[in-house]
Amino acid sequence: MKFKNKLKDLFHVAVIVIIAFAAHWPVLVSNEVPFVGNSVESSPWHEGSGTGEPDILNLRHYPWFAFLHDSAERGDCPLWNPYEGCGIPFFAMWRTRCLSLFSLPFYLFPPVLAIKVSVLLKMVIAGCCAYYAALRLGFKRSFALVVSVSFELSGHVMLLGGTAVSDVVPWIPLLLVYVERLVIGQYRYWPVGSLIIALMLLGGEPEAVACALAFAALFIIIRTISCRQDRHVKLKTMSVFLSSVLLAIALAAVQIIPFIEFAGQASSMPKPVQLPSLRPTDAAVFFAPPRGLNTLNEHQSAGLLYPGVIQILLLPLWFAVRNFVVPRQRQRIEALLGVFIVFSLLALFQGVIGPQHLVVANSIALAVVAAAAAEEWVELNAQQCKTAILRFMFAFIGIAIVAASLIVLRASYGGGGDFSMSIGALVVFSLLFLSFIVATVLRPSSLFLGYSLVVLIVADLLLTFQPAIPYVPSEDVFPRTESVDALRALDGRIATGPSMDKWALSASLISQTHTTANVKLKRYDSFFGAVEDDPALLRRCSIAGVVLDASDIRASFMPLRPVLELVEVFPFGCAVFEDPQSLPRARMVYDNRSVDVFEPESLDSELPPIVEKAVPAKSSVKKPALASIARPERNTRVSVLIEDTPAGLLVLADAAYPGWKATVDGQPTQVLTVDGLFRGVEVGEGQHEVVFYYEPLSVKIGLIVSAAAGLVVLAGLFFTFRSSKSRG
Repeated sequence: MKFKNKLKDLFHVAVIVIIAFAAHWPVLVSNEVPFVGNSVESSPWHEGSGTGEPDILNLRHYPWFAFLHDSAERGDCPLWNPYEGCGIPFFAMWRTRCLSLFSLPFYLFPPVLAIKVSVLLKMVIAGCCAYYAALRLGFKRSFALVVSVSFELSGHVMLLGGTAVSDVVPWIPLLLVYVERLVIGQYRYWPVGSLIIALMLLGGEPEAVACALAFAALFIIIRTISCRQDRHVKLKTMSVFLSSVLLAIALAAVQIIPFIEFAGQASSMPKPVQLPSLRPTDAAVFFAPPRGLNTLNEHQSAGLLYPGVIQILLLPLWFAVRNFVVPRQRQRIEALLGVFIVFSLLALFQGVIGPQHLVVANSIALAVVAAAAAEEWVELNAQQCKTAILRFMFAFIGIAIVAASLIVLRASYGGGGDFSMSIGALVVFSLLFLSFIVATVLRPSSLFLGYSLVVLIVADLLLTFQPAIPYVPSEDVFPRTESVDALRALDGRIATGPSMDKWALSASLISQTHTTANVKLKRYDSFFGAVEDDPALLRRCSIAGVVLDASDIRASFMPLRPVLELVEVFPFGCAVFEDPQSLPRARMVYDNRSVDVFEPESLDSELPPIVEKAVPAKSSVKKPALASIARPERNTRVSVLIEDTPAGLLVLADAAYPGWKATVDGQPTQVLTVDGLFRGVEVGEGQHEVVFYYEPLSVKIGLIVSAAAGLVVLAGLFFTFRSSKSRG
């Protein structure tokens, strides 16, 4: 029997994998990429593309993907990203997902291939986790597959595959199993729960994790109340849950503590992908989503509400069979329904928290409810079946009236979207569903009903979501354009005017002064705020080229135009210039202005640099010694060789940040902040080698905390395993 069950499990896993490839068949057939968003070279920078404003994904995530792969390929550490904003702490941003399981392909494969593998991996892991969770909740294997495919093809996994939300979602079924174990008193699984929550935290979308944990906490409250547990048991259950959350935070401390440090240093931080808020009339999408690429993309938030026609049709069946269900299962299912309703209403009636976060656990909840209804249906005897059919008819009519009312209301108030295709699909799938229900009345069969529902669910969700996924040819994701080649040939940092600040050059591994990911350090903002009034300060950033259009030249860059040398005119209305007066990235400075507290208003391109410490000034030195950066550079280590020099200050035009240290000829020295943004060190007379290296204390502390928490979890897992073995 065990062998037979293992074969079934292997077959079902194969089905899960096949469904993932079926959902993204263009990846295999035409070598396209499930690219949610525009190309990283989208208009106005992709010659002749005309594709409109760049998407947040090509401004943020795809440059990050390219950097992750580049770091892995060079055997470098992705703690620091030197390509954006004169350098930013990459690992500490959290949303970069350096430690997410689904980022692993970017360490192993080129970015385009890694995108494909990552999206497919998310679907497979989501399906397998849902299948395992359904088995642990006591479902037969055929109905566990119903739960699996419902979740694998849900809107969060299908529509948001390129975002950090989809790094969190696959683990939610395991969270559901964990909290159910707590409710029934199996507290020994706390280390497993902590591991699950830690995996979710490493997904890089804390808002989604918070909503999933809130979903789980409300489920515990409703379950413990419905079980009529005494106050002591309720408090113990919630205490164990909160303790496992705290332990999970400790496990993920290596990611969270650097993020806390980064939050204190940043003036703006990467926010989650913003989807439009939902309106009450969007509840109609729960029954009939607008279909098609353009339509569903325009109503993507509402599309996340759609669980599937079959799951909806199984709701009235649940209300028909609920009286025949054992109390524990009934309490579990109705607790899930209650939490599902609460979070759906919150998504519809508030606009503060993103809908993609609030309904993050809804799909697994309704999948479990649907599978429970179907499984209970085939277990009814003849008399129970007659009673259930009558109840089903009344419930079905009630839900049909609600659905029709919501669809009419949405159409009346201009909700948008063509529902004619969805209504037609609803009718067709309803007829097929009812035929299978009638067939199981005549001859009850778990295998027949389970697999029939799987086929219907796969057909419905693929027809709904698959056309809404935009695909682009692999070569268009990170295209090699003439403009990119021209800028790469300059071999240095590129600045742009305000009109071009959304050009994600870092996706092509070109260093840029601007940050398209909306990540800015406070020091960066202070310096570049002064640059707006005094553009000559930009020379201190060591600019190899400046990309400007006509409006930039007529406005802020007008004072520099006489000295700028034209390099190349691009076909989209701008040109790249060289500034012969731009300063080297590593340079010796002998004259400075020492201050105790930096004030951005003090920056002046005509005056010596500002140092936040008293450093002796030697204005008599006429020609600075040559300082050259040794190649190859590393993300977290820059070595500078200085020729014979008088005592002075070495300035490296890279962003200062806690954790950057330096040595002069192997001896530790203090890193100073120059002009409020750059790094500097004092050097004595003679030849020197100065090494800047990044060793953030926050990462070290995080590693220690995570290691200690890991030992606690390992000990807990050992005792849990030994306890389970002695019981079994």
